[in-house]
Amino acid sequence: PKHQAGRLIALAACIALVTVAFPVSKFISRDNNKPTRIAEDYSDIYSVINNIYKANNIFDISGLFKSFTTKGEVNLAKDNGTKENFSLAPTAGNQGNTPQYSNTNLQVAGVQEADIIKTDGRYIYSVSNKHVYIVKADEGKLSIVSKIERHKNYQSGSRSEEAFEMYVTGDRLVVLKNIYNDVKSSSSGKTEPAIGKSKESNDYYGYYFGNIKATVAEIYDITDRANIKSQSSLGLSGSYVSSRMVGDMLYLVTNYTLYDKADKGDPETYVPSLYSGGDSTVMSTKDICIYENPKNARYTVVAGIDTSGQGKVISQKAVLGCGTSMYANNNSIYIATSEYVNEDNVSYNKTNILRFSLDNGNVSYVASGSVMGNILNQFSMDEYNDVFRIVTTVNKYKTQTFFGNGNDTAISSVKDGTSNCLYTLDLNLKQLGKIEDIAPNEHVYSVRFMGEIGYFVTFRQTDPLFSVDLSDAKNPKILSELKIPGFSEYL
Repeated sequence: PKHQAGRLIALAACIALVTVAFPVSKFISRDNNKPTRIAEDYSDIYSVINNIYKANNIFDISGLFKSFTTKGEVNLAKDNGTKENFSLAPTAGNQGNTPQYSNTNLQVAGVQEADIIKTDGRYIYSVSNKHVYIVKADEGKLSIVSKIERHKNYQSGSRSEEAFEMYVTGDRLVVLKNIYNDVKSSSSGKTEPAIGKSKESNDYYGYYFGNIKATVAEIYDITDRANIKSQSSLGLSGSYVSSRMVGDMLYLVTNYTLYDKADKGDPETYVPSLYSGGDSTVMSTKDICIYENPKNARYTVVAGIDTSGQGKVISQKAVLGCGTSMYANNNSIYIATSEYVNEDNVSYNKTNILRFSLDNGNVSYVASGSVMGNILNQFSMDEYNDVFRIVTTVNKYKTQTFFGNGNDTAISSVKDGTSNCLYTLDLNLKQLGKIEDIAPNEHVYSVRFMGEIGYFVTFRQTDPLFSVDLSDAKNPKILSELKIPGFSEYL
């Protein structure tokens, strides 16, 4: 079962998708033909971040508590790009037999998604309130075999962690965790853990999402389910966006937002890091791309992690931007984020898209582009026969300025309509075809792509279910629509 809202197993469907990866180049064009470039050095990145701070009038922000130590020294003038490989014990691997048990509800067949419950046919793995459990299921009888503390506070008071999702592959249990910084109490001035036990009970009280330092994957050897062993903890700066697993390769995606003022002499204050246990290594500049005139000091960070054999971080990439939704198949990851733009006193929303190619743990940034409107969720995106398809809802606002006495003015935005769009793009995220102005004054509530046909539901008072012919990517056509009461959140 997938625990996220709207993902109903009873309505699940599987899609097998194929894509081709393109090599990355020094300059990659967006839809406006402005280059997205590889960072030259840390000073180059610092200059861009500093300009963003100035443009947004950001100078003094209280710093976050640093809990990890940085390995080695960094030369600002030149980055040698060295990275560590982190060792794991060998694994027995998958059994190779066709599974006769339920799986997590997947968007793409063969591409695993993290969940709070997993099974391998013999054991049930569960992220519960206080523990991650391994439960033996034997002819209807359940027994707890092992458990891992879900929350952990370090005695040094430097950080705390919390498990939230997991994967199971062969004899490896991969638990995804948030790493939190400590928070200083405004009343007492004392440092308190971001996660801890209340005085009245053993229950854990709330944590602060804005205080996430990193997202890590802790890899456990579960060859002996009754005696599990932690092998390694590998991860990235920032808060969790999503992840996928293809075979034993985990692809982890985070958003890393800068809350502190950048220190030119310390790249750790403005560049994402890789984490191993309690240590961090600042990312190499050759793995960092910069948008043309980025607006926000936020990175989208992607890493390929091998969870089998000796285990290691295979590769990593970061783009100075931000991602909130992700679609992935066996060979590509698409990350989407929304923003509002203003042209001639009319504001509208748009979705920026990043594409990364995947190859056995190797991640390469390929292209970026944008379309009108916002997506609903990951099911709004799909790739089929080397064509990327996306369904969006567009909201437009007119900006009005009112002049008062003297220099007093007031600016307001008035909604100027809602509509929906379907776009087709090539693998370089260049537009091929489109259908715009679908179902005016309604919003997209669910989307599903199945081969050459796309389905989506919009809603205001009745429920139009649209079917779209996508066999000609340059000329998509609405085949038909059906209106019924209510609306569907999942197809």
